[in-house]
Amino acid sequence: MRPDRDPRSRVVDFAPTDAGRVRLARAGGSALAAVLCELAGADEVPIVVAVGDAVRRGLPTAARATVASRSPASGTYADGQLGGSIARRLARLADALTVRGHTSERGAVLVLSADGEARVESRPELVGLAPFDAARRMRELHPGAAVLTCGPAGEAGFEHASLFNGEDPPSSVGRGGLGAVLGRTGLKAIVFDVEALPPDSDGAALRARLSASPRLLARAEGGSFELIEAFAARGVLGGPTDGAADAADVDRLRATADAGHRGQHGCVGCPTPCGWVFERPGGGRRGGRFSAVAALGPRLGLSDFDAVLRLLEACDRVGVDAKEAGEALALLARARAEGRLAGTPLLGDAEALEAEIVALAANEGELAGGAVGVARRAGLEHALRRVRGQAVRERTSLAALLGQCVSPRGADPMRAFPFLAEDGAGELDGQRLSLPFALPRGAADPNSPVAKGRLVWWHENLSAALDATGFCAFSAGALLADGGATAEELADWILPDAWRAGGDCATALQSLGASTVLLQRELNRRWGEAAGADLPEWARERLERPELYGEYRALRGLDARGRVEAEMSSRFGDPQLANSARLPADPPDAPVRATVASAPPRTPGSLTLRASGALGRVLDELDSRWTLPLSVSALRAELVARDPRSERWVGTPFAPVASVWRDGRRLSEDELVGDGDALDLVVAISGG
Repeated sequence: MRPDRDPRSRVVDFAPTDAGRVRLARAGGSALAAVLCELAGADEVPIVVAVGDAVRRGLPTAARATVASRSPASGTYADGQLGGSIARRLARLADALTVRGHTSERGAVLVLSADGEARVESRPELVGLAPFDAARRMRELHPGAAVLTCGPAGEAGFEHASLFNGEDPPSSVGRGGLGAVLGRTGLKAIVFDVEALPPDSDGAALRARLSASPRLLARAEGGSFELIEAFAARGVLGGPTDGAADAADVDRLRATADAGHRGQHGCVGCPTPCGWVFERPGGGRRGGRFSAVAALGPRLGLSDFDAVLRLLEACDRVGVDAKEAGEALALLARARAEGRLAGTPLLGDAEALEAEIVALAANEGELAGGAVGVARRAGLEHALRRVRGQAVRERTSLAALLGQCVSPRGADPMRAFPFLAEDGAGELDGQRLSLPFALPRGAADPNSPVAKGRLVWWHENLSAALDATGFCAFSAGALLADGGATAEELADWILPDAWRAGGDCATALQSLGASTVLLQRELNRRWGEAAGADLPEWARERLERPELYGEYRALRGLDARGRVEAEMSSRFGDPQLANSARLPADPPDAPVRATVASAPPRTPGSLTLRASGALGRVLDELDSRWTLPLSVSALRAELVARDPRSERWVGTPFAPVASVWRDGRRLSEDELVGDGDALDLVVAISGG
């Protein structure tokens, strides 16, 4: 790249010769990004920004751009979804932007204009600026433009640096080190000086379904912070000693987050905007999400949201992944507390924690090597949980654990998190989800191994397909989890025309996702990923079971080393690929032992019922006295009978919505609750 216009920087036609990859590329988004990375080879993998068909059509909540490249932390494929207006601006110019090469210009900025021209400007005053400050300066020079930028950590080459969209409030792509990839090109920012495509004016039916979704309404009210109570109910909101967070800390964290937010924002055309906006300490607005709170809150001894926001602000100012920073800080705090590393105690000290993050602006300090560097220096490798270069929290849910380990592009929640196994209620309906096989009883129990391989396979296909189209994963997940749409209805709304072969939209959408996942796996193999990467040592024993990795591997078409089998490789882009998936042979049936138990007598008793948002307000008004025991299904019916307002959130025995948890375990519909039980009713959709 040169500071004047580069003749190689132009809009070009793209036509891979393989018919399957052509169809895959036409979907756009994550599918197109993977094809472009494959075409580039291994020597100079570009950074790719791609948009999907649903973005081009302006569907409600379809405003995500895929940013992809080869992760500097792992050497494997990484991509992420970026919100804001960048996707709809790029869609007016092209399906994708690829950037390769290097410029030595200080503060170089790539500017894309409405006529398709691309030029590099030299802006040395941007060097070392926080992402939002750099974006503000570029918007002054290019009024009305959108800006994609990295922070000083990306310029310094920190392997877990983030990218930011520079809008108000900004959002980021944190995982995979994509900020470092941009920094290595010498670019500080990419400016999209193009008017955005307008939203679709004919999306009334889809907007109506979104507006009626209990889970989306709960997220809109809670801004994803409803997950604080939800994760606490499941026992997976970590505290400073790797145990569960203290109940008082959970209550304080939620209360201070509720008090601090100043508004909401959401995707273009979304009737239930779910992003909470907070005031930045130095002025201006910033967004906040639960995932950052989980990484930077109770695990670091912080229960005041202002303190958490201070750390999140530091991560954004430097331009680093909050999840990686949180995991590294938790390990560093433990190492100091145990005397493994010298230094002052960190737990609960927001100022000291912030100072460690700020040092990453120059890729220096205790966190410079990320969580893996801290673990090695402290002798805490046994405590580190890592998947394809990303620090993760070990999940108790077997579906969530399998999902984060097998995902070839990283372990972000809505990519790898099988929400139906954790957030759905009642038994899963394979027909409603358009599955090519049955889901047996017990598949919805997050702690049971039953059918988890097939559930993760299905969910991973769906997540990859959604990211190819650019449609919001939370919108899709909520509609499916609360029964607002079938898989066929969802697919009919968002499926690209290039994949509408044979009329079975749900199968075609699953096949789009399956093809994308397989290509991502092929990229990882070509880039040198070791065999067996799906089973990291810390998770191997739990996952090496027929119902878990064995079932997933058979459906995905992988050999014993986790490589894509030749038959599957030959079918990339086949709209019927998902129907070719085959389950492994069932083990011999176990002997049937029937027992008959008499129902216990019902007597007066009391229940404590907890929930957030609108359901919580309804439950607070109800009498705590019941005739017990009751099945969960009967409890739903009685709640609705006592107060019909609860039906929207609780559901009915025939169409359950809220999942019911006791002592960190989700209850099935026929399990009994009794006198003195404390139950958590969870409407939230995970992720974010």
